[in-house]
Amino acid sequence: MRFQQRHMLWHMQGIRRLADQHRVNRRTLHDGRGTGLSNMFDVNFRPGEHGRLVWTHEGEDYYVQWMPAALQAFEVPADLMIAQMDELGVDVGVISRAHIYGRLNDLVADAMNRFPGRFVGAAEIDEWRAYEDSQIAELTRCVESLGMRALYFDGTESFFMVDYKTYYDQPEFRAFWQQVASLEIPVLWHLRCRNELSPRDFTNELRIFRAFVEKWPDINFVITHCFEMNHFENDRLSSLALEICRFPNIHLELLFPIMNGARWEYPYAQAQEIIKQLYAEIGADKIMWGSDMPAVERVCTYRQSLDYLRFHCRFIAPDDMEKILGGNAVRLFGIDGL
Repeated sequence: MRFQQRHMLWHMQGIRRLADQHRVNRRTLHDGRGTGLSNMFDVNFRPGEHGRLVWTHEGEDYYVQWMPAALQAFEVPADLMIAQMDELGVDVGVISRAHIYGRLNDLVADAMNRFPGRFVGAAEIDEWRAYEDSQIAELTRCVESLGMRALYFDGTESFFMVDYKTYYDQPEFRAFWQQVASLEIPVLWHLRCRNELSPRDFTNELRIFRAFVEKWPDINFVITHCFEMNHFENDRLSSLALEICRFPNIHLELLFPIMNGARWEYPYAQAQEIIKQLYAEIGADKIMWGSDMPAVERVCTYRQSLDYLRFHCRFIAPDDMEKILGGNAVRLFGIDGL
Protein backbone atom coordinates (compact mmCIF):
# COMPACT_ATOMS: atom_id res chain seq x y z
CA MET A 1 0.00 0.00 0.00
CA ARG A 2 3.01 2.33 0.14
CA PHE A 3 2.64 3.09 -3.56
CA GLN A 4 -0.96 4.18 -3.05
CA GLN A 5 0.07 6.31 -0.08
CA ARG A 6 2.72 8.11 -2.13
CA HIS A 7 0.27 8.53 -5.01
CA MET A 8 -2.27 10.28 -2.78
CA LEU A 9 0.05 13.07 -1.57
CA TRP A 10 -1.52 15.65 -3.89
CA HIS A 11 -4.24 13.69 -5.64
CA MET A 12 -6.72 15.84 -7.58
CA GLN A 13 -9.66 14.23 -5.75
CA GLY A 14 -8.52 15.85 -2.52
CA ILE A 15 -8.33 14.48 1.02
CA ARG A 16 -11.44 14.33 3.20
CA ARG A 17 -11.98 13.65 6.87
CA LEU A 18 -14.08 10.50 7.20
CA ALA A 19 -16.09 11.73 10.18
CA ASP A 20 -17.68 14.71 8.40
CA GLN A 21 -16.54 14.49 4.71
CA HIS A 22 -14.85 17.91 4.97
CA ARG A 23 -11.82 18.50 2.76
CA VAL A 24 -8.59 19.09 4.62
CA ASN A 25 -5.26 20.60 3.62
CA ARG A 26 -3.01 19.42 6.47
CA ARG A 27 -0.29 16.83 5.92
CA THR A 28 -1.52 13.43 6.99
CA LEU A 29 0.55 11.13 4.77
CA HIS A 30 4.15 12.40 4.90
CA ASP A 31 6.45 14.65 6.89
CA GLY A 32 6.78 17.37 4.25
CA ARG A 33 10.58 17.15 4.13
CA GLY A 34 10.47 14.98 1.01
CA THR A 35 8.32 12.46 -0.83
CA GLY A 36 10.48 9.36 -0.55
CA LEU A 37 9.63 6.18 1.27
CA SER A 38 11.49 7.40 4.36
CA ASN A 39 9.20 10.46 4.49
CA MET A 40 5.94 8.50 4.61
CA PHE A 41 4.01 8.37 7.89
CA ASP A 42 2.90 5.03 9.32
CA VAL A 43 -0.86 5.59 9.00
CA ASN A 44 -2.32 2.11 8.42
CA PHE A 45 -3.05 3.01 4.80
CA ARG A 46 -5.72 0.63 3.52
CA PRO A 47 -8.54 0.06 1.04
CA GLY A 48 -11.91 1.16 2.34
CA GLU A 49 -15.44 0.77 1.03
CA HIS A 50 -16.98 2.23 -2.12
CA GLY A 51 -13.76 3.07 -3.96
CA ARG A 52 -12.09 4.87 -1.06
CA LEU A 53 -8.53 4.65 0.19
CA VAL A 54 -8.45 5.23 3.94
CA TRP A 55 -5.79 5.97 6.57
CA THR A 56 -5.51 7.06 10.19
CA HIS A 57 -3.37 9.98 11.30
CA GLU A 58 -3.20 11.10 14.93
CA GLY A 59 -6.37 9.19 15.76
CA GLU A 60 -8.43 10.66 12.88
CA ASP A 61 -9.51 8.77 9.74
CA TYR A 62 -9.07 10.33 6.30
CA TYR A 63 -9.78 9.16 2.78
CA VAL A 64 -9.52 9.87 -0.93
CA GLN A 65 -12.34 8.86 -3.27
CA TRP A 66 -9.88 7.18 -5.61
CA MET A 67 -12.29 5.00 -7.60
CA PRO A 68 -15.98 5.52 -8.41
CA ALA A 69 -18.19 4.72 -5.44
CA ALA A 70 -19.88 1.91 -7.39
CA LEU A 71 -16.57 0.02 -7.57
CA GLN A 72 -17.01 -1.58 -4.18
CA ALA A 73 -14.44 -4.37 -4.39
CA PHE A 74 -11.64 -2.53 -6.24
CA GLU A 75 -11.82 -4.93 -9.16
CA VAL A 76 -13.02 -4.96 -12.77
CA PRO A 77 -12.88 -8.46 -14.27
CA ALA A 78 -11.79 -8.72 -17.88
CA ASP A 79 -15.24 -9.83 -19.05
CA LEU A 80 -16.83 -6.73 -17.52
CA MET A 81 -14.33 -4.49 -19.28
CA ILE A 82 -15.05 -6.27 -22.55
CA ALA A 83 -18.78 -5.66 -22.09
CA GLN A 84 -18.14 -1.96 -21.51
CA MET A 85 -15.90 -1.77 -24.56
CA ASP A 86 -18.53 -3.53 -26.66
CA GLU A 87 -21.21 -1.11 -25.56
CA LEU A 88 -19.07 1.86 -26.54
CA GLY A 89 -17.72 0.32 -29.74
CA VAL A 90 -14.10 0.08 -28.60
CA ASP A 91 -12.32 -2.71 -30.50
CA VAL A 92 -9.11 -2.98 -28.49
CA GLY A 93 -8.08 -1.73 -25.06
CA VAL A 94 -4.51 -1.06 -23.96
CA ILE A 95 -3.99 -2.21 -20.38
CA SER A 96 -1.43 0.00 -18.70
CA ARG A 97 -1.11 0.44 -14.97
CA ALA A 98 1.29 1.55 -12.26
CA HIS A 99 2.34 -0.16 -9.04
CA ILE A 100 -0.67 1.31 -7.26
CA TYR A 101 -2.67 -1.52 -8.85
CA GLY A 102 -0.34 -4.33 -7.83
CA ARG A 103 1.92 -6.76 -9.68
CA LEU A 104 -0.33 -7.81 -12.51
CA ASN A 105 1.78 -8.99 -15.44
CA ASP A 106 0.42 -12.53 -15.35
CA LEU A 107 -3.14 -11.38 -14.69
CA VAL A 108 -2.98 -9.09 -17.72
CA ALA A 109 -1.56 -11.94 -19.81
CA ASP A 110 -4.48 -14.12 -18.71
CA ALA A 111 -6.96 -11.47 -19.89
CA MET A 112 -5.16 -11.26 -23.24
CA ASN A 113 -5.38 -15.04 -23.63
CA ARG A 114 -9.05 -15.23 -22.63
CA PHE A 115 -10.03 -12.49 -25.06
CA PRO A 116 -7.67 -12.75 -28.04
CA GLY A 117 -7.25 -9.54 -29.99
CA ARG A 118 -9.16 -7.39 -27.51
CA PHE A 119 -6.38 -6.31 -25.13
CA VAL A 120 -2.86 -5.00 -25.62
CA GLY A 121 -0.81 -5.57 -22.49
CA ALA A 122 1.94 -3.29 -21.19
CA ALA A 123 4.66 -4.88 -19.08
CA GLU A 124 5.50 -3.56 -15.64
CA ILE A 125 8.83 -3.80 -13.84
CA ASP A 126 10.35 -2.24 -10.74
CA GLU A 127 11.56 1.02 -12.27
CA TRP A 128 13.86 1.98 -9.40
CA ARG A 129 15.90 -1.18 -9.96
CA ALA A 130 15.37 -1.67 -13.69
CA TYR A 131 19.16 -2.06 -14.12
CA GLU A 132 19.06 -5.40 -12.31
CA ASP A 133 19.16 -8.58 -14.37
CA SER A 134 15.90 -9.74 -12.78
CA GLN A 135 14.02 -6.73 -14.14
CA ILE A 136 15.50 -7.02 -17.61
CA ALA A 137 14.51 -10.70 -17.56
CA GLU A 138 10.96 -9.86 -16.47
CA LEU A 139 10.56 -7.33 -19.27
CA THR A 140 11.84 -9.88 -21.78
CA ARG A 141 9.47 -12.55 -20.42
CA CYS A 142 6.48 -10.22 -20.68
CA VAL A 143 7.21 -9.40 -24.32
CA GLU A 144 8.57 -12.67 -25.68
CA SER A 145 6.56 -15.18 -23.62
CA LEU A 146 3.42 -13.33 -22.54
CA GLY A 147 2.95 -11.37 -25.77
CA MET A 148 2.90 -7.85 -24.33
CA ARG A 149 3.53 -5.02 -26.77
CA ALA A 150 4.61 -2.13 -24.58
CA LEU A 151 6.25 -1.17 -21.31
CA TYR A 152 4.55 1.03 -18.72
CA PHE A 153 7.17 3.13 -16.94
CA ASP A 154 6.47 5.44 -14.03
CA GLY A 155 9.29 7.87 -14.62
CA THR A 156 8.95 9.80 -11.38
CA GLU A 157 6.80 8.41 -8.60
CA SER A 158 8.09 4.84 -8.46
CA PHE A 159 11.58 6.01 -7.53
CA PHE A 160 10.28 7.08 -4.15
CA MET A 161 10.96 3.47 -3.13
CA VAL A 162 14.67 4.35 -2.85
CA ASP A 163 14.18 8.02 -1.92
CA TYR A 164 15.11 8.89 -5.52
CA LYS A 165 18.71 7.72 -5.02
CA THR A 166 18.49 6.00 -8.41
CA TYR A 167 16.86 7.52 -11.49
CA TYR A 168 16.12 6.28 -14.96
CA ASP A 169 18.71 8.50 -16.69
CA GLN A 170 21.67 7.19 -14.70
CA PRO A 171 24.41 5.17 -16.50
CA GLU A 172 23.61 1.92 -14.72
CA PHE A 173 20.21 1.84 -16.43
CA ARG A 174 21.74 1.74 -19.91
CA ALA A 175 21.49 -2.06 -20.30
CA PHE A 176 17.79 -1.91 -19.51
CA TRP A 177 17.09 0.75 -22.13
CA GLN A 178 19.18 -1.15 -24.66
CA GLN A 179 16.90 -4.13 -24.11
CA VAL A 180 13.79 -1.97 -24.52
CA ALA A 181 15.18 -0.72 -27.83
CA SER A 182 16.05 -4.23 -29.01
CA LEU A 183 12.52 -5.47 -28.21
CA GLU A 184 11.12 -2.63 -30.38
CA ILE A 185 8.28 -1.80 -28.01
CA PRO A 186 6.90 1.64 -27.12
CA VAL A 187 7.16 2.95 -23.58
CA LEU A 188 4.07 4.40 -21.89
CA TRP A 189 5.63 7.07 -19.71
CA HIS A 190 4.00 8.83 -16.75
CA LEU A 191 5.63 12.13 -15.81
CA ARG A 192 4.74 13.73 -12.49
CA CYS A 193 6.09 16.19 -9.97
CA ARG A 194 8.68 14.73 -7.61
CA ASN A 195 9.07 16.90 -4.52
CA GLU A 196 6.07 19.24 -4.61
CA LEU A 197 3.06 19.99 -6.79
CA SER A 198 4.38 23.02 -8.64
CA PRO A 199 5.27 24.15 -12.18
CA ARG A 200 8.88 24.61 -11.05
CA ASP A 201 9.19 21.02 -9.86
CA PHE A 202 7.53 19.67 -13.01
CA THR A 203 9.77 21.76 -15.26
CA ASN A 204 12.77 20.08 -13.67
CA GLU A 205 11.29 16.66 -14.44
CA LEU A 206 10.61 17.74 -18.04
CA ARG A 207 14.23 18.82 -18.46
CA ILE A 208 15.50 15.46 -17.25
CA PHE A 209 13.08 13.64 -19.56
CA ARG A 210 13.97 15.81 -22.57
CA ALA A 211 17.68 15.04 -22.22
CA PHE A 212 16.91 11.35 -21.76
CA VAL A 213 14.65 11.09 -24.82
CA GLU A 214 17.33 12.68 -27.01
CA LYS A 215 19.71 9.86 -26.03
CA TRP A 216 17.25 7.15 -27.09
CA PRO A 217 15.87 8.16 -30.51
CA ASP A 218 15.09 4.54 -31.43
CA ILE A 219 12.57 4.13 -28.59
CA ASN A 220 9.02 5.42 -29.04
CA PHE A 221 7.55 7.07 -25.95
CA VAL A 222 3.89 7.79 -25.21
CA ILE A 223 3.44 10.49 -22.58
CA THR A 224 0.40 9.27 -20.69
CA HIS A 225 -2.25 11.46 -19.06
CA CYS A 226 -1.40 14.28 -21.54
CA PHE A 227 1.02 15.46 -18.88
CA GLU A 228 -1.10 16.71 -15.97
CA MET A 229 -2.45 20.20 -16.50
CA ASN A 230 -2.29 21.20 -12.83
CA HIS A 231 1.49 20.84 -13.19
CA PHE A 232 1.58 23.96 -15.40
CA GLU A 233 0.95 27.65 -14.82
CA ASN A 234 -2.73 28.47 -15.45
CA ASP A 235 -3.38 25.07 -17.11
CA ARG A 236 -1.32 26.08 -20.15
CA LEU A 237 1.24 23.76 -21.72
CA SER A 238 4.74 25.15 -21.32
CA SER A 239 7.07 25.79 -24.25
CA LEU A 240 9.31 23.00 -22.94
CA ALA A 241 6.41 20.51 -22.94
CA LEU A 242 5.53 21.44 -26.52
CA GLU A 243 9.17 21.14 -27.54
CA ILE A 244 9.26 17.60 -26.16
CA CYS A 245 6.04 16.73 -28.00
CA ARG A 246 7.68 17.66 -31.31
CA PHE A 247 10.40 15.03 -30.93
CA PRO A 248 9.85 12.36 -33.63
CA ASN A 249 9.78 9.52 -31.07
CA ILE A 250 7.21 11.19 -28.76
CA HIS A 251 3.46 10.51 -28.78
CA LEU A 252 0.80 11.90 -26.49
CA GLU A 253 -2.21 10.29 -24.82
CA LEU A 254 -5.27 12.55 -24.57
CA LEU A 255 -6.61 11.86 -21.09
CA PHE A 256 -8.29 15.03 -19.90
CA PRO A 257 -11.48 13.81 -18.13
CA ILE A 258 -9.77 11.67 -15.49
CA MET A 259 -7.24 14.38 -14.68
CA ASN A 260 -9.50 17.42 -14.83
CA GLY A 261 -13.11 16.22 -14.72
CA ALA A 262 -13.46 17.12 -11.04
CA ARG A 263 -12.87 20.80 -11.81
CA TRP A 264 -13.93 21.21 -15.48
CA GLU A 265 -17.50 20.77 -16.72
CA TYR A 266 -18.35 18.34 -19.52
CA PRO A 267 -17.72 18.63 -22.47
CA TYR A 268 -14.50 20.17 -21.18
CA ALA A 269 -14.10 23.36 -23.19
CA GLN A 270 -10.68 23.89 -21.61
CA ALA A 271 -9.52 20.49 -22.87
CA GLN A 272 -10.84 21.26 -26.34
CA GLU A 273 -8.66 24.37 -26.51
CA ILE A 274 -5.56 22.42 -25.47
CA ILE A 275 -6.33 19.69 -28.02
CA LYS A 276 -6.76 22.36 -30.70
CA GLN A 277 -3.31 23.69 -29.84
CA LEU A 278 -1.74 20.23 -29.93
CA TYR A 279 -3.50 19.36 -33.18
CA ALA A 280 -2.13 22.51 -34.81
CA GLU A 281 1.39 22.35 -33.40
CA ILE A 282 2.31 18.65 -33.34
CA GLY A 283 -0.26 17.07 -35.67
CA ALA A 284 -2.74 14.20 -35.53
CA ASP A 285 -0.15 11.45 -36.13
CA LYS A 286 1.31 11.88 -32.62
CA ILE A 287 -1.91 11.99 -30.58
CA MET A 288 -4.10 9.13 -29.31
CA TRP A 289 -7.20 8.84 -27.14
CA GLY A 290 -7.16 7.23 -23.71
CA SER A 291 -9.82 6.76 -21.05
CA ASP A 292 -8.27 5.44 -17.79
CA MET A 293 -11.15 3.08 -17.17
CA PRO A 294 -12.51 2.29 -14.64
CA ALA A 295 -11.16 5.20 -12.58
CA VAL A 296 -12.57 7.78 -15.02
CA GLU A 297 -16.10 6.90 -13.89
CA ARG A 298 -15.52 8.87 -10.70
CA VAL A 299 -15.91 12.05 -12.80
CA CYS A 300 -17.81 11.05 -15.96
CA THR A 301 -19.08 8.03 -17.87
CA TYR A 302 -16.91 5.89 -20.11
CA ARG A 303 -18.93 7.22 -23.05
CA GLN A 304 -18.35 10.84 -22.08
CA SER A 305 -14.60 10.20 -21.83
CA LEU A 306 -14.75 9.53 -25.57
CA ASP A 307 -17.59 11.78 -26.74
CA TYR A 308 -16.02 15.05 -25.57
CA LEU A 309 -13.30 14.33 -28.15
CA ARG A 310 -15.08 12.65 -31.07
CA PHE A 311 -18.21 14.83 -31.07
CA HIS A 312 -17.08 18.16 -29.61
CA CYS A 313 -13.63 18.66 -31.15
CA ARG A 314 -15.11 19.54 -34.51
CA PHE A 315 -11.93 21.27 -35.65
CA ILE A 316 -10.31 17.85 -36.19
CA ALA A 317 -10.69 16.51 -39.73
CA PRO A 318 -12.51 13.13 -39.99
CA ASP A 319 -9.44 11.28 -41.28
CA ASP A 320 -7.34 12.70 -38.46
CA MET A 321 -9.96 11.78 -35.89
CA GLU A 322 -9.73 8.18 -37.10
CA LYS A 323 -6.00 8.27 -36.41
CA ILE A 324 -6.47 9.72 -32.93
CA LEU A 325 -9.22 7.26 -31.98
CA GLY A 326 -7.34 4.17 -33.08
CA GLY A 327 -5.20 4.38 -36.18
CA ASN A 328 -2.14 5.70 -34.38
CA ALA A 329 -2.41 3.02 -31.70
CA VAL A 330 -2.77 0.28 -34.33
CA ARG A 331 0.46 1.46 -35.92
CA LEU A 332 2.41 2.05 -32.71
CA PHE A 333 1.45 -1.19 -30.94
CA GLY A 334 1.43 -3.36 -34.07
CA ILE A 335 -2.21 -4.38 -33.62
CA ASP A 336 -3.33 -6.92 -36.20
CA GLY A 337 -6.73 -7.34 -37.81
CA LEU A 338 -7.98 -3.74 -37.68
